Amino acid sequence: MDFKAPQGFEDYLVTILWYFNMDDRSVYEFSTPARERLLDYYDRFYKSIEALGLRGYYVQAYGESQLGHDFALEQLRTGCGFMDRELLKESDRELICEIADKFPDFSVYENENEELEVE
Repeated sequence: MDFKAPQGFEDYLVTILWYFNMDDRSVYEFSTPARERLLDYYDRFYKSIEALGLRGYYVQAYGESQLGHDFALEQLRTGCGFMDRELLKESDRELICEIADKFPDFSVYENENEELEVE
């Protein structure tokens, strides 16, 4: 990506595209404001679980890529994601979900310039 982002962020964007049936689109097609908004969500989530010592634990078990994927699934209220990760203690899965659920869900659409926007 052409900007600094935590590991797993691109996987977060790919999962968002998949969820909205836009798999034929690229993560590079998000407008700058949309990308910044999503990066803010991801960065705050990442730092929140890192502060609790849960990021390293999760990444050791599943990897950075899966972290981005599961955050998108949880944030978009799909009913799957972190709770499916049986290598984590149930209390840790619940805590990660509680943190992720504090972030709003959203929609993705194409603007007049054919860029992807978030609302």
